[in-house]
Amino acid sequence: MKNHPPEDQKTPSATRKLVNRTMRAWRFILLVMLCGLADGRLMAAITVSETKSAQGQRWICVENDFYKLRFEPENGGRLGSLVLKSSGTEQASGEKHGGFFHDHFAGQDFPGEFMYAPYEAQVLTNVSGVVTLSMQRLAKGKTGDDATVNRKISDLLLVKKISVYENRPILDVEICISNQSDQTKAVGLWIQQCPALGGTPRLNKYYRPTVRGIDIIRNQEDGKREGGEDFVRNFNAGWMAGRNEQNNEGMVFLMDYDYLRILYNSDGQTAEWFMTDVPIPPGKSFTTQYSLVPVRDFPCFDYASKRLVAGIQDSKDGDDIAFDYRMTACSHILDDIVVETSLFLVRSQRIVKLADLRIPKLDFSVWRGKLKTRADFKEPVVLRVTVKGKDWSENFEHYYGGEWEGGGIAGYVANTEYAFARPRQNVKMLEADKFIITRNQSLDVLLFFGLYTQ
Repeated sequence: MKNHPPEDQKTPSATRKLVNRTMRAWRFILLVMLCGLADGRLMAAITVSETKSAQGQRWICVENDFYKLRFEPENGGRLGSLVLKSSGTEQASGEKHGGFFHDHFAGQDFPGEFMYAPYEAQVLTNVSGVVTLSMQRLAKGKTGDDATVNRKISDLLLVKKISVYENRPILDVEICISNQSDQTKAVGLWIQQCPALGGTPRLNKYYRPTVRGIDIIRNQEDGKREGGEDFVRNFNAGWMAGRNEQNNEGMVFLMDYDYLRILYNSDGQTAEWFMTDVPIPPGKSFTTQYSLVPVRDFPCFDYASKRLVAGIQDSKDGDDIAFDYRMTACSHILDDIVVETSLFLVRSQRIVKLADLRIPKLDFSVWRGKLKTRADFKEPVVLRVTVKGKDWSENFEHYYGGEWEGGGIAGYVANTEYAFARPRQNVKMLEADKFIITRNQSLDVLLFFGLYTQ
């Protein structure tokens, strides 16, 4: 007679094995989720949906943990709405021309041929936490039915690809202009953003990096401009930033420095930039990128890149000067950062090293740090800051905007005693597959303009 094991010691059935495996799998998934939450990097999924406007135009809606977006392909290929989830405020202007990602060609009067024109659009990818939209339109080279065709910019196909990320606040835009004709074209791209930072275009203040410091232009309550110039040609970096003075909600705009020609803010209400004219041979294309980064709690801006945004605010603290640092990450969370600061005394050329600041983890919230030094300056002072990671470093400078014995700096832009460096712009010319020389058989005289002939 066989001895049977007790009921609770019997070999599990196939059903019990499946249940056990399922429970172990769920325990593992739960552990991964808890680790992600503890690390602060686990975000909700990104979603895409489509709807139509009251006029029947197609809208593509994208949502992640940071904002709700509404793309309007048939209305100039624009981003017509950007609502921050942290506050619920709309960052796009409600005007007819409002919104982001407006395309123009320099040489065409505003609003040009793209601003309200329909674009072909499709969602290219929606995998691995990234949604990429593609919108395109062929340039006709004219702005109306009766307008003369500008052959320099006709038959150019503009393709705009926008990438939205599940767990990052940055919006990346790639623009590719390809020549569909059999003649070389020359085009200067003009990009326009029409925001309502903090919910309104009023009381928006814009910061532009120049060789003389940060130039500021402000839109007043009555809509008039105050502060710097509309057009900035002495820029020394490829960015600008804006913020609402009342709630400190803002936006950082990053653009291609190598091809940048002018930074522009129309009465302090828009964020625009003009790019260098680029000859595009037949069958060739020119590609450039720019990015938007929504930010908040920045009272000022001194530096921006795809890695981080930084601002330093000065204040008196008894007999000391306090420097209040603010930073946030843009594309990825950054670990183990060291912030090195030195004071450069402009007239005596002396350098005074200040204490280092350390940031264990810089995420998409705002980090704050503070340094103090004695307020006994007798000359203009510049802060030289180096932000270091494990295998990277970035540098920027900040004018001390307070007073010293015998003088002072009003706001950000300094006097003529010190100038920031302006990096060289590396423009690459597109090469044609072949060169065609048209000869005039009746040519009698060739007039050549060279170094001394003028």
